[in-house]
Amino acid sequence: MHVMAASQSSPSARLLVLGALGLGLLFTPVADAQPAPSLWSGSGQILSGQGQGATVELVLETSPGRIRSHAGPALDAPFVEPTSTIRQGDALWQIEMQGNLMIVTVYRGSQIIRYQLQPEPITTGSRSKPLPYTQPAAPMATFAPVMQELISVPTLAPLP
Repeated sequence: MHVMAASQSSPSARLLVLGALGLGLLFTPVADAQPAPSLWSGSGQILSGQGQGATVELVLETSPGRIRSHAGPALDAPFVEPTSTIRQGDALWQIEMQGNLMIVTVYRGSQIIRYQLQPEPITTGSRSKPLPYTQPAAPMATFAPVMQELISVPTLAPLP
């Protein structure tokens, strides 16, 4: 009520009240700010089981409370840093942050794979390493009629 009375009394009192409110808003921390997602990529080795000795790649994205794979074994689960143990399907994932590295061990049946991942900047452009080839969503045969139509469209002669 006191603020209301002061703001009605004079223009200078209104300016003082609004200025104080503005400073309060300016210095109030923003609690909802979320860190940006992080992309982690690197190679690993199959330590035991099928493919023992082979080198494999893994790309993971972490965001607040979540981790997802972009390449490598499928993973999409809740995540708590610095260490997490996640069971997804028939695999058990152990994830541990060690300084600027993410150490990931995947146990699947008799197979054990250990990865060492490094942070990679997320950009809107292309990645420094291309993701592995995946099967297109639709077979190329479905695009053939469209491509044929584009090829056979007559061109117009330029205007004089």
